Amino acid sequence: MANRWTGTIGIGTVAALLLGAVVGPSCRPREAARDGEPAARAEAAQDEWPALPVGAEAAAALVEARTRRPPPTVPPAPIDAALLLERLSRSDLAGLVAGEEAIRQHLQGLLDTATAAGRDAWILFGVRHDSGGQLDAIRRLLGPGGLRGLEVVAAEVFFANGRWNGIAPDRQAGDDGEIRNWLDRGDWTAFERLAVRHPDSDYAAWKYGTTANALDLLVDARAVGRDFRGCNMPKALQERTGLTPLGDDRLRLRLRELHCLLALGPAAHPRRAAVLWGADHVLPDGFPRFLPADAAVLAITLFGFRPGTDTVEEAVARNVQVVEPVLLPLDETGTAMALLLPDALLGGEVERLRVDGPSSEPSRAGTWVSSASPAVLHVGGQAVDVALAERRVDLPEGEYAYVLEAGDRRVVGRLEVRRRLSLELSFDPDARFVDWQEHAVEP
Repeated sequence: MANRWTGTIGIGTVAALLLGAVVGPSCRPREAARDGEPAARAEAAQDEWPALPVGAEAAAALVEARTRRPPPTVPPAPIDAALLLERLSRSDLAGLVAGEEAIRQHLQGLLDTATAAGRDAWILFGVRHDSGGQLDAIRRLLGPGGLRGLEVVAAEVFFANGRWNGIAPDRQAGDDGEIRNWLDRGDWTAFERLAVRHPDSDYAAWKYGTTANALDLLVDARAVGRDFRGCNMPKALQERTGLTPLGDDRLRLRLRELHCLLALGPAAHPRRAAVLWGADHVLPDGFPRFLPADAAVLAITLFGFRPGTDTVEEAVARNVQVVEPVLLPLDETGTAMALLLPDALLGGEVERLRVDGPSSEPSRAGTWVSSASPAVLHVGGQAVDVALAERRVDLPEGEYAYVLEAGDRRVVGRLEVRRRLSLELSFDPDARFVDWQEHAVEP
């Protein structure tokens, strides 16, 4: 299966998407500064660079002082195979979006709605550092034909310049200068320097060979004139904090997230930004805690294109086949979503055939479905029993997400109903195979 989101490392590589989370009443509003300072000055103080904290006590105090959206007291359920399977077992399709263009439109709508209401909008992508294919999916969403009107894009896979008080600028330089030289002037030497040092600065990129995928983000950013920046805290600054990478109540992670937000600097409101992080950083106690309390935060965890075994993807694929990229709500409030990409594991096999020119009788117009094993097709508010004999599904013109339920197996995808088109879908859930045939219909 090929489309414009297809990556270079496997059949059916598909693109990205993300979660729409609207701030709930549990989030506290912006507070004015003490002693009657105007709220505007209090907000400006949030954008100022303090001294870099050293040690857990100082780091915890700074994190608390800069937290605008306190994380929930009860941690949310882990985003694991059990949660994904539970959500995919629901047949009502509430909030599920399937197909690359439907996902793009859904996300664009979320951004535009926030902007119309005068609210900042933040898109947060959470990836696994062993997956180059997930970076490719995001690149396609942010590149030509992707989301419109983003003011800035930042990525953890590059370092952001810091301006922490009391530290010389040359001691906190990141990749932003080289990135700017590439974006503004097409400076190939700057691009080459980034390519040379990236495997040394990003261990996961060296280990899993994803440097090229990360650098391709910069290629597409230049193609569309995107303001792209680094996001991570330079290693020298991380070490200066005296905090271990994952210890000290994970405070070093929190400081890296705060560093990223400070490096992006103040902006006119409403702001539209996208940030690419490792998956743990987009959880409520991570980067979102530092964002304005009244912002619309869109966060999505990606799945697919990972090496090795014993992964969430492997566990989900035992029961689920995603024919198209699928955007899946993970809670009832819309505060988290997952994007499942149809790689060779999750996607199974799809055979597509299109016959051009009038080739069928008018009576064949519409959608025809069959299954090698008894199943129920949930689509357009209908639950249609499907068996080996072909059955027509009556739907108005349009695009629809569907879930085919066959015992403990699910096939999730998208179909399109058009006039003068016969769409024939044949499912074999046990073999993880879908035969898709389109035929023009005689007028």
